Amino acid sequence: MVLKGGCNCGSVRYKITDEPIFTSAGHCRDCQRSTGSAFVIHSVVLKEDFEIKGVTRSTILPSGSGAGHDPHFCAKCGTYIWCKCHFSSFPTIVVPTAGLDDASMISPQAHVFTTY
Repeated sequence: MVLKGGCNCGSVRYKITDEPIFTSAGHCRDCQRSTGSAFVIHSVVLKEDFEIKGVTRSTILPSGSGAGHDPHFCAKCGTYIWCKCHFSSFPTIVVPTAGLDDASMISPQAHVFTTY
């Protein structure tokens, strides 16, 4: 399975070369804030399976675990592209499925809610 995606303006394109490890719908307040929506569907993928072309910028944001995370955005249009969560030492990243060219290829395996 190869999944392709990118940003709104087309400056950033990426390819996921193997099946995601896990896909979930995050309903926590951090997910709501980062997307401006009620939830975000995102997939955990191995960093080695993620190929990207284009310029992204990142920042460090807080997370529910307290470890923080680094979301990466298209440097031109600001679309959220991928994220590194600091609570994990595994070589994985998180990719929001809304950026995929065909998001219907991925369905969440779980819905994650937290108390806030």
